[in-house]
Amino acid sequence: KAEPLIVQAKEIWRKTMGENSSAYATAVNNLAAFYRLSQAQLATAEVLSLEAIRLRKLLLGDYHPDLSISQNNLALLYMQTGQYKKAEPLFRKAIELIETHHNGRRLQIPLYNRALSLTWLVRFKEAKPELELSKQVSQEAGDVLQYCSATSLLGQLEYELGNYEKAETLLLESAGILSRY
Repeated sequence: KAEPLIVQAKEIWRKTMGENSSAYATAVNNLAAFYRLSQAQLATAEVLSLEAIRLRKLLLGDYHPDLSISQNNLALLYMQTGQYKKAEPLFRKAIELIETHHNGRRLQIPLYNRALSLTWLVRFKEAKPELELSKQVSQEAGDVLQYCSATSLLGQLEYELGNYEKAETLLLESAGILSRY
């Protein structure tokens, strides 16, 4: 039911603002995200994600925060389709963009996503500092659910590294947070 509305919104923006508008780029990104989340048309989601990145670079420049959102979304698509080696550098670009040009605002999510991709690549020692930073940034931002996600994944990572007591502490902390929701 949602797809026709999202497609219609994209077309309205194209007709009213033109294809070279940031509103249209956002609509393209939103449609790509919908296809990724619904798992309906993953190949189309990739094409649309690449188009959203191209448009945002063209219209907004290489340092706009919306570019990091599109990069993160494409990286999530690559993770979803098992293309972890393609995902990780996109997460890194999104993180660098946010750190360098936007004072770290909204940093916790791409940090977590990059760490997740590193764990799927069995690069646990690289993922650990990313997760620790994601947890810290999430706490500072008051993002309780992202903090909980980072704590849980960090607990799983500590378990994989053989640090069972740390793992238990982190997983119990995460479970405690979830029990309040």
